[in-house]
Amino acid sequence: MRIVQNACAFFLLVGSLALPVSAEGQERDEDTCLRLHPEIRSPVEIARCTSDIEGSESSLDTAYAKLERHVTLEMLPKLQGAQRAWLAFRDAACEYDAGGSGTANSSAVVSCTAAMNRSRAVELEEDLERWAD
Repeated sequence: MRIVQNACAFFLLVGSLALPVSAEGQERDEDTCLRLHPEIRSPVEIARCTSDIEGSESSLDTAYAKLERHVTLEMLPKLQGAQRAWLAFRDAACEYDAGGSGTANSSAVVSCTAAMNRSRAVELEEDLERWAD
């Protein structure tokens, strides 16, 4: 159990230190979110905006798609399996890390997921260098 918690903390740290793959997926402060989206009312909505979960998902999807186009046909199933396993790990680690239930849990899961997405996108972009022609 401690390993999962430590792994999530590691990915949160790495995700906060890594440069984003693109302008998408960058964290924002609460004031910026409230200025951009005055309709925000809940902690989950604040977490979705401050973590830019949609941008982090887009960065992850873009990095994965680029890598998928460059790996050999032999390695493609291995990459796909690794990504499926990573997604399952991310989801389980973030749910575990958040603990409990309710709105605070959802906010914590959103923030953790976005941080891990950013970290994985950087990792996939770096791996692309190995496969690029």
